Amino acid sequence: MIAMAPDDIRTVPAGSLGFGRYMATHMALCRYKSGEGWEAPRIVPYQSFMLDPCALVLHYGQSIYEGLKAYARVDGSIGLFRVERNAARFRASATRMAMAELPEHLFVQAAYDLVQQERHLVPTTEGGALYLRPVMIADEAAFGVRRSSSYLFFIVATPVEDLQRPDGRGLRLRVTEEFARIASTGGGDAKTSGNYARTILALDEARALGFDNVIWLDPVHRDFIEEAGITNIFVRTAAGKLLTPPLNGRILAGVTRETVLAQAASWGLDVEEQEISIAQLATAVLDGEVSEIFLTGTATHIAPVASFAWREREYLLPPVDFSSSLAGRFSSHIRDVQTGRKPDLDKWMTLVVDSRRFAT
Repeated sequence: MIAMAPDDIRTVPAGSLGFGRYMATHMALCRYKSGEGWEAPRIVPYQSFMLDPCALVLHYGQSIYEGLKAYARVDGSIGLFRVERNAARFRASATRMAMAELPEHLFVQAAYDLVQQERHLVPTTEGGALYLRPVMIADEAAFGVRRSSSYLFFIVATPVEDLQRPDGRGLRLRVTEEFARIASTGGGDAKTSGNYARTILALDEARALGFDNVIWLDPVHRDFIEEAGITNIFVRTAAGKLLTPPLNGRILAGVTRETVLAQAASWGLDVEEQEISIAQLATAVLDGEVSEIFLTGTATHIAPVASFAWREREYLLPPVDFSSSLAGRFSSHIRDVQTGRKPDLDKWMTLVVDSRRFAT
C-alpha cells in the first residue's frame, strides 16, 4: 500500500517526494446513474473500492483519467494550472469512450475542493506541486460490450516533483518500429487507460537497453513521429522554427503542449504543427539543422532530449545548457506564472480561496 502523506509536507527532505510516493488522506468522489445523472462531488477519506467481479471496466476497459497540478505561489496562495482544459479533455475522452460525460464545472469543483482540503500538502520547493489524478470507471456489474448504466468518478492527490532528471541531463530515447502506440483511428486522442497499458512492453525493452523512454511512430508508414513515451514532442531547427506533430486523432492534446504553442505565438516565434519524419529528422540532426528537442507533459513539465536511437544508430543533439535553451525559457516562464513570480496575463491559474462554487 502506498504510504499516506505526512501532516506537514515540509518534513519530507527536498528531492524525496518522488511521484505517487505519498498519497493525500482525502479524495474527491461522485457517482453517475443512468436516469439520475451525476451527484455532486464530495470530499471523503482516502479509501479502497469494492468492485463486483463483473464490473464492466474489468472486462471492456471503460476507464479514463487526467493529470493536473496545484502550485504554491509566492504570495502564499495556491493555484490550479489550467484546470478547465483538463476538464474539457476529460469530457472529450468520455465521449470517445462512450462513457457518461462529467460536466466540466463538477470536474473543476471536485479538483478545487480537494486542493482546498489538502492545501497543506502543496510543496513549496522548486519543481514541486500537488498532483491530482481524476479517474472515471464503468462500475455496473454486467456482461456485454455496451455503455454502462453507472460510473464512478474520483480524484486522488499526491505531492510530487517533476519527472525529469534532477541533474539536468537530457533524456535518451529509443525509436520503436516494432510497436505502435495506437491504430490510425483507435482513440489515441483520448486519455484512456488502455492506451498506456499497451506501451509498457516497448518501454521495458527500451529501459533494458539503457534508454529513458520510447519515441512512437505512426502505425501506417512507421515514419512520422507521434509522441515520446506519454509526452508530446517538440523540435527546434537551427533556423529557429519550432515544430511539433499535429493533432491528427492519434495524439493526445497535451495541456502543456497547448501552453507552449500559445506562449511561442505570443513571443513571435515561427511555429508549425506538421508531420515530422524520423528519417528526415535523423538526417537533419547529422547535418546540424536541429538545435534542440524537448518533451512536454503535466508530470514531466518540460524535459530536454540528449539523443535518440533509430535503426542501430544513436543521434546526439547539440549539447546546450537547459537554462539557456528555448525549452528552458518555456520552462522558466510557465513555472513563474504557476508560482506567481510573473503576472498571469493569460488566465492560466485558478486560485484556491476559502470558499467558491462553480456555476453550471
